[in-house]
Amino acid sequence: MPLRDPKTGQTEKKPVLGFTNGQLLALNKINRQVLRDALGDDPLKWIGAVVEVRTESTSMGPGVRLNVISTAKKESSSTGMDDDIPF
Repeated sequence: MPLRDPKTGQTEKKPVLGFTNGQLLALNKINRQVLRDALGDDPLKWIGAVVEVRTESTSMGPGVRLNVISTAKKESSSTGMDDDIPF
């Protein structure tokens, strides 16, 4: 999603995180790295993860920070069998 910097007027493309309530959050470098570290490099595998959104004081003022609570759930197989259950 292209975003315009209000100070410089320049446009920059940033990845955007979408929430189940329809709200969007443009990801800064720190929040992108938090998601990559917890969920991997493929954003398609981030779908379904539970993420905490909080504010935190930064050198630039209040900022939004993410914390991954749980990873995305695996889809069950078409047979309904769950191979991850130990016997």
